[in-house]
Amino acid sequence: MDGILVPISFFAMLAAIFVLPNYFKSRERIALQDTLRAAYQNGQPVPQDVIDAITKGGVKEITIHSPVRDIRGGIIWLAIGIGFGCFAWAMSYGGDTEEAFWPILGMACIPVTVGLALVAMGFVGLATQKKS
Repeated sequence: MDGILVPISFFAMLAAIFVLPNYFKSRERIALQDTLRAAYQNGQPVPQDVIDAITKGGVKEITIHSPVRDIRGGIIWLAIGIGFGCFAWAMSYGGDTEEAFWPILGMACIPVTVGLALVAMGFVGLATQKKS
C-alpha cells in the first residue's frame, strides 16, 4: 500500500497546485457576475470601470523584461541552489547518508547555473541601457 501512496500524493499535489487556483478564480468571477446581474435587475447602474475591469481581466498584459527583473530572478534561483546545497550538507552530516551529498549537490548546480546566467544577463542589460 505504501508503494502506491507516494505517486498518488505526488499527482494530487500537482493537481492541487494547478487546478485549485483556476477553480477558485472561476468561482470568484461567477460570484461577481451574479452580483452584477442582481444590480442590473434592481435597476442600479454599474460603473464603466467595473465593466472594463471584468472584460479586460481575462487578457494578460505583456510583461516587459528588464535587467533589474533578470537580476531579481537570478538571485532567487541562486537562493534555491544554495538551499539545495545546504540540504545536501544536512543530509550527509548525520551519519549513514553521506552518499546523498554529491547527487544532491549536483542537482543544486542547476538552479545556481540558471541564477548566475540571469544575473549576468541583467548586468549586461544594465550596461547596454547605460550606453544608449
